[in-house]
Amino acid sequence: MLLHFASTSNHTVTPKLVAALRLVTQGEKAACKQLGQRQDLLACLVSISQFSLVPALAIETARLIASIVRHAEDAATLAFCIQQQGCLALISSLLNSPHPQVPLNFSLLHLFSQLWLSDLSDLRSPL
Repeated sequence: MLLHFASTSNHTVTPKLVAALRLVTQGEKAACKQLGQRQDLLACLVSISQFSLVPALAIETARLIASIVRHAEDAATLAFCIQQQGCLALISSLLNSPHPQVPLNFSLLHLFSQLWLSDLSDLRSPL
């Protein structure tokens, strides 16, 4: 359904749909890994985030991608997401949020903790 809405110019319900998808998949590791590997979905989210007539679209799509990365708990999903055209810029846009918790919770913490943990995986393996 979300992919269909991306091809239209009527985005009155799209922010609610994106938010619902984020809430439904929170804590669902397998679902987030699947979503995070879908290039068509990530391209769709980047595309609809650029529709400026609906201000909530950009923040909701950024929050969804950040949530997917966080709950997938997978370095490969993180790498795939940030390699997709526009995804890193979209997630980084959360740094401009006027709410102090949003950038911390959705941007820096989710991205950099995943990178940091993936770098430490070699240190945790037995010698």
